[in-house]
Amino acid sequence: MGCRDEASTELTDGEYVGYSTASSRGYVEAIVTVESDDIINVDLIEYQPEPGAAKDEDYGFDAWHEAMELLPNSFIEANSAQVDIVSGATSTSNMAIEAVDMALQKAQGVTKFEGTYLGFSEKSERGNHGVAWVTVKDGEITEIELKKAAEGEV
Repeated sequence: MGCRDEASTELTDGEYVGYSTASSRGYVEAIVTVESDDIINVDLIEYQPEPGAAKDEDYGFDAWHEAMELLPNSFIEANSAQVDIVSGATSTSNMAIEAVDMALQKAQGVTKFEGTYLGFSEKSERGNHGVAWVTVKDGEITEIELKKAAEGEV
């Protein structure tokens, strides 16, 4: 995922944001705090593939709620992105692992990442928005797909 051209194996203190690659299921953002080479806090946000639609306490899938409760402490206890997947929430677990891994790579000095990422414009007065799928490979943008979507579409 990341290019480790001069990156260290030690973690630099600070707060780092990592993202999983995007798919039709959305993506996960991880905010990881590192202190003295240890992970001391992890916040996870999973976004549905609809602009600004973060899953929250109203999301109706129990395994997702369990994963979002268990995974942050698992990362802290392991002091690593390599943790067990939460049963029933495989996709969320894998995206969280990928997002935490990116954040930790940033803490090691990695600056270039590969994958497909999803971005959204603000909604227009008509409820439309722009959707951008951007694929990065070997440090270069290799594909951009732009779409216009109406409310509720991706």
